[in-house]
Amino acid sequence: MKKKLFVLLTMIMVLSLMSIPALAGPPDNTASGDWCYELVDGTDVKMADGNMFILDFNDIGHWNGTFIGDSIDDGWIVIRARGYWFFKTTVSFDEVTVLGKTGGLEMRVNGWLPAGAEFSEYEGLWVITRATGDLRGLVGRGTWDGGPTECAGYGVPYKGTVHFKNE
Repeated sequence: MKKKLFVLLTMIMVLSLMSIPALAGPPDNTASGDWCYELVDGTDVKMADGNMFILDFNDIGHWNGTFIGDSIDDGWIVIRARGYWFFKTTVSFDEVTVLGKTGGLEMRVNGWLPAGAEFSEYEGLWVITRATGDLRGLVGRGTWDGGPTECAGYGVPYKGTVHFKNE
């Protein structure tokens, strides 16, 4: 009798666990395109121990692909004495279209270039830090590199994933 009761309770537990739905996040959408940019300013240059610091670096970005719109990009660049480059910038869109929705968006973008490397070896990361309007709830991250683009001047291709966390 105890064995039958144990088997019955075990079956009830197994069947009750099978009815619990899988709780997964929303599906990711592939993000890709080109980030084209025009250099505006970066004249606040400081030197220390052979390192160059370009402070208050600004450019205007023109985005196509998943992100469609123009951005203002504010950040800084460090060029180490040994030739290694690192930069960090905030990319701000007053209005951008992503996945058919429009709103404001802010990204954090970092990048690096090893000493002696060609521009094609320039690479970095991007992450969405804030989204407003119809883009509220948009999250995403990805990479960019110095590969070929459709840009007329300076630019880099980007790729990654995005999704709305509230869908």
